[in-house]
Amino acid sequence: MTLITNSLSLQLITIAVLTLQRQLSHNNINNNNNNSNGNQWSAVATDGYDYIVVGSGSSGAVVAARLAAANPTIRVLLLEAGGPQNEISDMPGLAPALVDTESDWQYRTVPQQLLGQAFRDRRIRQPKGKVIGGTSTINWMLYNRGNRRSYDSWARDYGAQGWSYDEVLPYFKRSENNTDARVVRENQGYHGQGGPMQVTSMQKPDQILELFQDVMNRNGIPTRDINGESQLGTWIYQLTVDSQGTRSGTGNAYIDPNPYPNNLHILTNAMVYRVVFGTTINGRPMATGVQFQLNGRLLTVNASSEVIVSAGCIASPQLLMLSGIGPRDHLQSLGIKVIADLPVGNNFQDHVFIHHYYMVSNQSYVNPTVGPTVQQLYDYYVDHTGPLTQLANSITFFSTAGNRDDPQWPNAVIDVNAYSVKRTMREAVSIYGTDRLDEWRDYWRPYIGQPYVLITAAVYRTKSRGTVRLNTTNPWDHPLIDPKYLSATEDMEALVDMTKTLFRLTQSPPFTDYARMIPTPVPGCRFCGPELPLYRCDQYVRCIIRQTADTALHPGGACRMGSADRPDVVVDPRLRVKGVGRLRVADSSVFPELANANTHAASVMVGEMAAQMIKNDNNLL
Repeated sequence: MTLITNSLSLQLITIAVLTLQRQLSHNNINNNNNNSNGNQWSAVATDGYDYIVVGSGSSGAVVAARLAAANPTIRVLLLEAGGPQNEISDMPGLAPALVDTESDWQYRTVPQQLLGQAFRDRRIRQPKGKVIGGTSTINWMLYNRGNRRSYDSWARDYGAQGWSYDEVLPYFKRSENNTDARVVRENQGYHGQGGPMQVTSMQKPDQILELFQDVMNRNGIPTRDINGESQLGTWIYQLTVDSQGTRSGTGNAYIDPNPYPNNLHILTNAMVYRVVFGTTINGRPMATGVQFQLNGRLLTVNASSEVIVSAGCIASPQLLMLSGIGPRDHLQSLGIKVIADLPVGNNFQDHVFIHHYYMVSNQSYVNPTVGPTVQQLYDYYVDHTGPLTQLANSITFFSTAGNRDDPQWPNAVIDVNAYSVKRTMREAVSIYGTDRLDEWRDYWRPYIGQPYVLITAAVYRTKSRGTVRLNTTNPWDHPLIDPKYLSATEDMEALVDMTKTLFRLTQSPPFTDYARMIPTPVPGCRFCGPELPLYRCDQYVRCIIRQTADTALHPGGACRMGSADRPDVVVDPRLRVKGVGRLRVADSSVFPELANANTHAASVMVGEMAAQMIKNDNNLL
């Protein structure tokens, strides 16, 4: 007993010391340039900066780091509205626990008409990182770039010259340090090994992911690297996790700890209120700096070269509109002086998921549930192993009936996630509305604490388009986010088709030998009857979509990029805001349309492209 107690005590002491060291390192990110009293204000150069970057997320951290590295004599200010990273965000296995925390903006959409009927007020969560590293610090770390044809379409159909797949591929590779020699070797020319962001294969994927891949192989779908030559296949994701089992988002990979303390100033909890415009040159207002709040005080700081807005797919359009750049009628209705009448906030889009829960017949098919226990924490910190070092997930690309003309540009996916059912009933039903809350409690009651597999059908080439609009002129008030999910008929039909495909694959052997879907119908919906399998039960499929379809967490597009002569474009192919000078936008809001992939890898690529463009345009080579 004494030996056990001593061993546990040693583990606890080790965990406490390593946790403290890591947190102190994160907390120090904005102190490298402070004076001895630790006042962040002292870090601000009173005579301004060459470049100001707003937002430290998937794109902004990249832009700031690359500009600071380009020339030690230029000064870069990086402003982040959230705080430093923490030890929880470092642990891949705890990623789901970061939603609706202080590291998340906790956005919600306006009530949706065609889905989300089961959710509270029909409002859909839009988790976005409010922390160093932005959403790359709270996301699922899935490395998925998207199809060649998506980027070729940007260049061909929207006039985004320079953004075809062959032109953006070097910038994907520039950011990447892929540590799996086999993946790199078998996909020559598609992966980088010298970039800041580590991309690793899972140490120990849950066996159920491999079993599902076998089902896909039997149905003629090959196992292949979805980031290689062809996307059409099934793949256990590589993750943006480093060789120590720690998240490798853009915070950890590019700026934390600050690699350029002499000329890169990083301020956290610095909320930007607006972009400041000064002298008009040749009829074009010029961005001269930003106004931001820190510790309850307002400061205006100048940028002699450029302001780069990388606040994210929701906050960037919000900030532009607050600064007078947006639809004239909307801005004038709020009393905002119009600097440039542009379609900011239009073209907002997102992918749609429909979730299904499967109980596994043998617990050996899934890895141990994340506690986190003392042993798991010790394994993570000391041995860099265990469930805290990864978040198991696989993806399979499909083409639905409406996309048969180009199967190499698939429009839908099945994702398999090996998680554990939420441990308390309160957590299990927290997102649902009140009209059927008792039914949802009954639905979940038999499965609390049991191992399960979450399998999702999703549409990844959506046609629906929505908007982001200001709610008030207060920068702290969340904007009105309306993706208008499934407003395009094609999206609904594709999701119905994909859901039926998922049911067909998972409700027959061999999949049913090791996992079965929860046998109770989703509250508010009814099965067709025992004589009709679910993949032929159209009424049930459509009902569960209306009730429980949700965001796939991949929004973007509200500051569309394209040819400058297009009336539906906000930024030109060099990411410069039309009609004004010295102002760019660099994040997923510039996507002309979403790639059929997660948005993180593409956002990092945008950051790399933006940095290179800024260096070229300002002779920083």
